[in-house]
Amino acid sequence: MTTKNDREFLENWLKTGSPELADVPNSVKMAAFYFILLWSLFDLRKLDQSGSRDAVEVYCQTLPVDVDFSSFEPFWDYFQGRYANATGVTEQFYSLVGNDYLTQKRLEPILAAQQGTAKEKLAALVFITFRLRCNLVHGGKHVAGLVDQYDNLMHGAKLMTLILGMNAAG
Repeated sequence: MTTKNDREFLENWLKTGSPELADVPNSVKMAAFYFILLWSLFDLRKLDQSGSRDAVEVYCQTLPVDVDFSSFEPFWDYFQGRYANATGVTEQFYSLVGNDYLTQKRLEPILAAQQGTAKEKLAALVFITFRLRCNLVHGGKHVAGLVDQYDNLMHGAKLMTLILGMNAAG
């Protein structure tokens, strides 16, 4: 089989075997691919292949207090703008966290306050990517729909490259 045949086979299967994913644009599939690939590297290199909320928490504790946040600022602006406004968190925030009340409790105060230390904001970004990963891998994004998730997943993928480039936690 060729790469083209393989892709056609999978596209056809999605159309018949998973109609809810049939209309997902190729750009979103590509963003999902890169996001999950980079998240798996993060899991391998920084979380000892755990991928758990607890492992993410331990990683976040190792982030330097004086982290240079300037390269992370565009990602903070994007995600903070998506998940909070002047009155608090948005409905999109609740879709992100689902029934993960521990992560909701961790993220909501810093997003709603629209401020925090560089370390707190970076930890919030790590937890946002954790929730994106959980939703993608465990089906939450399938329920909410993937069609409009390009920006979320691509911001998450690019953010993962910055996090993977840091020296904290390994």
